[in-house]
Parts: sequence; C-alpha cells; structure tokens
Amino acid sequence: MTLSVSVFEHAANLAPVSADAAIQYAQKHVELALREDELMQVEPNLSELIGNQPLEIMFDNHRNHARFMSNVFRFNHYGLMARIVVWVYRSYHARGFSFEYFQKALPNWQQGVRETLPAKSALEINRIYQWIIDHHDTFVELALSPDYLIFSMDIDNEELVNTFSALLLHGDDHACSAIAAEIIKSPSDLTRFYLRVLQPCMVKVGNLWETGAISVAQEHLVTAIVHRLTAQFYVQHVTGKPGKGKAIITAAANELHDVGTRFVADLLEMDGWQVGFLGANTPCTDLIHMMREQRPDLLGLGVVMPFNLEIAETTIEEIRKDKELQKIRIMVGGPAFLFAPDLWQQMGADGFAKDGAEAVMLARQWWDEDSPHG
Repeated sequence: MTLSVSVFEHAANLAPVSADAAIQYAQKHVELALREDELMQVEPNLSELIGNQPLEIMFDNHRNHARFMSNVFRFNHYGLMARIVVWVYRSYHARGFSFEYFQKALPNWQQGVRETLPAKSALEINRIYQWIIDHHDTFVELALSPDYLIFSMDIDNEELVNTFSALLLHGDDHACSAIAAEIIKSPSDLTRFYLRVLQPCMVKVGNLWETGAISVAQEHLVTAIVHRLTAQFYVQHVTGKPGKGKAIITAAANELHDVGTRFVADLLEMDGWQVGFLGANTPCTDLIHMMREQRPDLLGLGVVMPFNLEIAETTIEEIRKDKELQKIRIMVGGPAFLFAPDLWQQMGADGFAKDGAEAVMLARQWWDEDSPHG
C-alpha cells in the first residue's frame, strides 16, 4: 500500500463527530479564527513561519480554514479533509510558509476549540485536529512529492496541451486564437476543443499555481484569455435553435471560480439546451428568484473551493423547500467534489458530473427520462 493511499484510507475511516459538535463549531467558526489570529501573533518567530508575508494573508487563511473545517465536520468527510490538507501544505509552502507553521498553528486551533466549545464537543473536534497533527510528516512528504498530483486528468495530446498552456501563461491571446481557429471548424470540433484542450490546460495551470510556479496574476490572465476564447468561438459555431429543455448554470454563492461552469453551460447549449449562464458568486435568493421566473428543467451548481460546500448545500435545501421548484433536477460539479464523489447525495442533489462531458451525458439522460418525447 502506498503512503498516499494509506493516509487517505485511514482518514476516510475516522469516526465521525456528533451533530452537536459540528453545529457548535460552525456557530463559533468566526470566533475560532479570531482566536487563532491572537495565538499566532504571539509566536516569537512568526515572520519566519509565514515567509515574511503580510499578516492579512495569514488571517485570511485562518478564516478559510475555519470555514473548511466547518464543512468537514458538517459532512463528516475526512477523506476530503486529508486531500485538502495536502493541497494546503503544498500551496502555503510554495508561497513562503514553512511547514513548521502548521506545527504551531494546529495546536493553537486545539487551544481555541478547548476555550470556545463545550468540553464534550471540544474533545470530539480536537480528536480530528490531533489526527492531522499526528500525520504532519506524511502530509509534508506528499506536499513535496512531484509524483503526487492532487488534481489530474487524462490528456489525449500532451504536446498540444503543453504548447497551449505555455501561450496562455505568456498572455499570447492572438496565438491561442490562431491555434483554436485551426482546430475548430464545426460545433463538434468546439466540443472537443473544450474537453481535450481547455479543460486539461486549466488543470495544468491550477497545478502550477498550487506549487508556486505561477502567480495569482498569471492564473487570472489565463482565465481571462480562456473566457475570451470561449466567447469568440461559441458565437461562431453555436447557431442552432434549442431542442431540449431549459438549464441554469452557475457557480455557488461565494464561489469566485466560474471557468468550469462556463464550459458546462456552453457544452449544454451545443447539445441543444436553452442555457442561462450566471457566472460566479450568485446569491441564493437571487438564484431562486430567477428559477421561479424561468422554471428551468435543470440547475447546474459549481463548487471549486471546499469551504463553499455548505453554501451549496444550503442553496439546494432552499430550492427543495420551494414547492414550485421541487421537481427541478440539480447537478453539482467542480473540484470540491472530486475527492468526495458521494457527497452530492448527502447534499440533496440529483447527480454529480466530474467534467463537461459527464455533465452533458447526465443532462441527456435526465431529458430522456423526463421528456414526453424521450
């Protein structure tokens, strides 16, 4: 058994915390993050621990951690937790944080939990924190291993993906557009371009950001060029009238990443759906209002950052409470689900798609099942 398989399987088999403990942690997560700020600021070598980064970066990390762990305890999904811990170790370290930072920060979280939560709940929560602490060396080893990729996908044409990724990172939108124009001659070519070029390019860019090989600015540049390309070639090749149902595709509230949902929206429209694409960070109340107005057959909800899972679940719960919307099929997707492929059921969705191709297939299946013409 490999090291990675061993630690992830061990995590997946951790005993769950009680519902009371999870709720109490969620209710106090802001207070816990503030307490962590206080405890870390008195560390004598704090500047070295955080790589001389501004304190605000550490503070933001504490808030994200509290929200993420709140999701972990809510869903009791510790396999997801372990994989995200590796991602956090790797991405923080790539930006100057020392691994010793975690050895200081995690016991401080335990102290804050003891001070803030009832004793019984604190014991349950701190058992999970202790597990992370006990496996610190394993997480460091995985974070430093070039062979362990947190996100990966099969690539049909590695040379093309590498070339296109390099052009994206250099900001050469004209060269990217020229290559795309040579490849895309029909709607089916556009579909293949999304699935076999753009999707793996975005995974590659994400991995480069994770290891510190590129900056946030470069990642944003890539995202902007990809949005421009999709708009350019979508207009040229998606011209037919919708023959299927109506879909609304959006990133969850508080989710700022929307490239994946854009791919899904365009691919569904190419497959004959009438699609409303709402982009990033759509508030739940506004989404439900639009759904009441438009009465879609399908909602696609994207989540990239795991700390937004609870927000997505709350959105699904609110939709299910609405008698006018209860029959709408809900599909979820995004990297937050990749390490917890059963989580969609726990959240009350109707299905999960790991990428644009699966989203189209699942939507087709539902249309065939629900349509009187299916």
